Amino acid sequence: MNAAELQQALIDWSVKYSGYEDHRNYIGLSGISDCPKVIFRRFFNSYAIQVKEHLRTRYSHEIEGVIKDRLRKMGVLEIGQEISAYQGMVRGHIDGEISEKLLEIKTVPLAEYLPVGGVPRKVFWQVQGYMCYGGYEEALVLYFARDKGTFRTFEIPIDQAVGNEIDAKIKSVLDAVKRRVLPICVCGRCA
Repeated sequence: MNAAELQQALIDWSVKYSGYEDHRNYIGLSGISDCPKVIFRRFFNSYAIQVKEHLRTRYSHEIEGVIKDRLRKMGVLEIGQEISAYQGMVRGHIDGEISEKLLEIKTVPLAEYLPVGGVPRKVFWQVQGYMCYGGYEEALVLYFARDKGTFRTFEIPIDQAVGNEIDAKIKSVLDAVKRRVLPICVCGRCA
């Protein structure tokens, strides 16, 4: 095997096992902050992504695995269960639990991208969805900057008002899925 063949073999393997799901037959809580129209389309359609996105997804999963392994060795991480609601039509895949709190791990390429003062809305809604349907009262969100190996953590309590918004959105999208009627765009960016 020469250098070019080795490089291509690594890329091919990484794409094949990236962990990226191009289609889901359920509503994923990780994208629950998206527009209902986007969530509906994600349910029915596959989305092709570029090789670099597969590589980034694979690398992020590997880094998360290393962090989880470290937390297990520290004796603080418990493996979390998949969250499921509405007969499996809504699901969430949590990274684990620490002291009965939900754990969500995020990686960013550069330390300058670590959030300051709170997590982005997308992540906030994601963990609120997990808490709403998973029975958690609090979430720990752990960010890791790949360039410097630094961590930043946030504690997020459950916000029942946001949980109610999420549940209403899910019911609306599930109804649209059942009727196969595309929801109205509420973000102003959908085509």
